[in-house]
Amino acid sequence: MKSSYFCAHQCIKVPGEKPIYVASTSKDFKPLSTRFVNYVLNGGLTSAKLINHRNVNTWSVDPNIVILIDGESGIGKTLEMLTNFWDDTDLTVYIQLERDLSSELPKEKRDNDFKKLAVKLVQEAIKATCQGLHDKLTAYKEAPLFRVRICFDEMGDKPHATRACCAVDPREIRDALGWSKEHVEVRVFAAGTGVGTVKNIGVAALMPGGCTL
Repeated sequence: MKSSYFCAHQCIKVPGEKPIYVASTSKDFKPLSTRFVNYVLNGGLTSAKLINHRNVNTWSVDPNIVILIDGESGIGKTLEMLTNFWDDTDLTVYIQLERDLSSELPKEKRDNDFKKLAVKLVQEAIKATCQGLHDKLTAYKEAPLFRVRICFDEMGDKPHATRACCAVDPREIRDALGWSKEHVEVRVFAAGTGVGTVKNIGVAALMPGGCTL
């Protein structure tokens, strides 16, 4: 599936490799796009070099397992979430939650509220980046499988949303979006400092093993 209307500056081109297509609202993408730089002697600031580490510690062969990436600020959690095995993804959806879910919600309602919120935010990100893509995905009945990666960032201070994120099967989000289970695969990632600490007790976190920027 191809589109000539995808927002150009949100297509991260990697020399000699498949581009990374990032669907996101401008509010979420702007700070992300200006975060990663490196200094080259006599050359000023340039874009950080992206590396696909193919790190199995922050990946699952089973797409229905939610991956959490924890670690100190600045070690590369977000890049790990966006770029690890990027060649196994056709569309990356990048989202930053503005607030946590209420601690007063019963588990079932908490999980259902998160699923509804995830659907809303995914649709907003796709609409902001490429008009009509959501409808294309809803109608997509072709081969090969279209693979979508949903990335929730800055989740370390949102324990209730993190628990719900782990409890909701990625297939439930895909189905709620109206995408074909035979033709669209959805993976879910969440990253943030403290996502696996005592604040999120009961949530197992995966750490980026030596991620290099």
